[in-house]
Amino acid sequence: MKIEKWISENTVNLKGKRIAVTGSTGGIGREICTYLASLGASLVLLDRNKTRSEKHKESIESRFKSAEVSCIHLDLEDVLSVDRASDALMEKKIDFLIHNAGAYNISRHICNCGYDNVFQINFASPYYIVKKLMPMLKERQVKVVVIGSIAYGFSKIDENDIDLKRSSSSIKVYGNA
Repeated sequence: MKIEKWISENTVNLKGKRIAVTGSTGGIGREICTYLASLGASLVLLDRNKTRSEKHKESIESRFKSAEVSCIHLDLEDVLSVDRASDALMEKKIDFLIHNAGAYNISRHICNCGYDNVFQINFASPYYIVKKLMPMLKERQVKVVVIGSIAYGFSKIDENDIDLKRSSSSIKVYGNA
């Protein structure tokens, strides 16, 4: 079966649904947002780069005239940013939350919360967002989607070093996250 046929037979109109997407301006996130807008969804772009978010918002709105798009600044390395974005997200009355943001091949350091930044971006911050939003997620029956990869195959849990601060391999940290 051709992909176009499968997609047309297996997608629904999302008019009236609000979908929040982390990592909304790069690669997969950008394409997810564009596709969801084509199905009529309202979007909440959650991204660390405000300029790219605004440009992506403008691009979607120019391509899909009835699109409703808003931006919330979210830097998954920064706990205060995650907390502020979670508060802002509570006001948006979302129907879906797509955790797409991720990083592994980046310069590593310890974040202000004490975790390795790769672990913080890929696990701790997304977990915090869901935990903080849980009452609203339950009440509104919000669907949460987590985009992952096959990197879990590289993981090895060390209970004494959960975020692998002592590991030199970012792919192992990514896999654990």
